[in-house]
Parts: sequence; structure tokens; C-alpha cells
Amino acid sequence: MSEHAAGKIRLQKFLSEAGVAARRVAEDLVLEGRVQVNGQVVDGLPAFVDPEEDDVRVDGDRVRAVPKVYYLIDKPKGTVVSNYDPAGRKKVGDLLTGVEARVFPIGRMEVDADGLLLLTNDGELAEKLTHPKYGVEKIFRVEVKGEVRPDDLVRIRKGMWFSEGRTSSTHINVTYSARDMTVMEISMRESRHRAIPRMLARLGYKIRKLTCIRIGKLTTKGMQSGQFRPLARDEVKHLYNLAEKSRTAMEAQAAERRPRRASLPPKEAAEQRSRPSREAAEQRPRREDRPGKQGERRPRKAAGIRKGGVSKPEKGRAGGSAGDRRGSRER
Repeated sequence: MSEHAAGKIRLQKFLSEAGVAARRVAEDLVLEGRVQVNGQVVDGLPAFVDPEEDDVRVDGDRVRAVPKVYYLIDKPKGTVVSNYDPAGRKKVGDLLTGVEARVFPIGRMEVDADGLLLLTNDGELAEKLTHPKYGVEKIFRVEVKGEVRPDDLVRIRKGMWFSEGRTSSTHINVTYSARDMTVMEISMRESRHRAIPRMLARLGYKIRKLTCIRIGKLTTKGMQSGQFRPLARDEVKHLYNLAEKSRTAMEAQAAERRPRRASLPPKEAAEQRSRPSREAAEQRPRREDRPGKQGERRPRKAAGIRKGGVSKPEKGRAGGSAGDRRGSRER
């Protein structure tokens, strides 16, 4: 139970995904000894189970794995992308009529934004689509009041600094530009909070409309605002493949930015590594040639000189030396 074998997940994660309790509460259930796996009480963490094979029970009741579900919704403007809102505003989960599974949105989206949004109970896919190391692109169509200057486009492409760090470089395609309005398609690889509105606001632009139009090959084409549909199996597979391809591309880009050293045959490389140490050893002075060692005396400090040039009174002037005093006593 302590080893994370292939096909197994953490016990508290399994309980959370099955709808038993939140993950932190599920951990307490395990530590209290209320969870059994294949007839044995599990009261320590970490613990792992196979959702398809293991018999998991809480207080004697069987807990079954919940099948993974995936939905695409055309989020309307004004809905909150959260499962809880203290202000009581309409949540995106309220639009999923007839869906009994407990799902959560993948990534962030502003309240004033609309467009493509994915919801699922698959935590693995959610991590792959939102974690910076994967860098999966989301394409947004942005309508801005006024004409965006070319130098401002360069600043957005390079990334901008905020309190939590720098935004990643983005790709921008201007599809329409006039004095009164600019329409752009901006590609984002991260789920930073309100990244696009904050960048444009810093540059002095006001957003008229912000819409997520594409993730990979998924779009909201043919859908009305507020409508949702389940993803097909090939679409789910496409998202997994998209995340892995994106991660490979980002790792290749990072490797290209690292400084490269010319490769040498093993023998020549070993000689080159040892050459500087031999040359340094030959140029290092011998022990007897070093100042202050054998063959050379260091100059003594002048007697009676203090710091600052103030002389000490010489011995013998006041009270005489120790030898003079000893001689006077003998006389």
C-alpha cells in the first residue's frame, strides 16, 4: 500500500473523486481508521489504490470509482468560473443541467469573458492543460477600444512583469485595426489570473470583448451561448496528446536557449580538461620562492611605532630596562 504502482492513485484522491468528501477530509477519514481496502483497515498515509480492482469501503459502505466525464461549454458573459461564489452570482456549473457528476472547470476565465470552457472530474487532464511545464495554448479573440500601437504589441509579445512574476511570451495576430477598434487573436500558454486584461490595462487600452475561441482543435462552432456538450473519446485523446506535444516543444526550446559546448572526442576532451590545471601548476611559484618563506625574512615592524604614527616611550628612559634594574639590585 505504500508504493505508488502503475495504475494506482492516492487513496484520499480516490475518495475525493468518488464524492465521499474533500481531499483534506478524506485524509482525516483514513487517519481515523474508518477506511478499509480489500478487507484491511488503512490508517496511514501515503496509501494507494487501484480504482478498477481494489475494494474500498468507508464505515463499511462500498465506494465505487466515478467514471471520468468531459464537457465543453460556450460560457456566457457574466457567469462565474467557480463551484462556489459568496456573492451569489450565477456559476458555470448551474448551466450543466442533468449532469450528476461532480465536475470542475479547467483553468481560469474572467467573469466578463465568454467562449470555450472545459469542465471535467479528471484531475490528470486538468493538470496537463493548465500546468506551465506543459504550456498548452489557448486562443483568445480580443476586441480593444482604439488602435493598438506597434510598440505595445511588441511589449505584449515579449511578456510583462507583474507582482507574481513575468507573463510568458505570446503570439498575437491582428485581424482588424482602425482608429476606433482593434481586433486581435492572442495565444496564451498560462492560466495567470486576468493576464490579458491586466496587460492591456497597463498599456492604457480598454477591452470591449474577450472570447476564448480555441484549445487545440476544439472550438464552439455551431454552439449557442450557454450550451454545452460532452466531449467525444477522440477529442479527449487529442487533448492528452496536445499536452504531451506542447511539453516536448517547450523542453526543446529551453534546450536551445542553453549555451552549447563544442563536442570533442573523449581523449581530446580529457586532455582539454586537464590542461588548465597543469599550466596553473607550472606557473605557481615554488615554496622556497614565495615571500616570507625559506631564504627570505619578512621585514620587522618598526619598534615603538603605534597606529597613527604615535611613538611609544622607549624602555630605559622611564624606569630603565629589566636588566638595568636587576644590576642595580646586585650592587
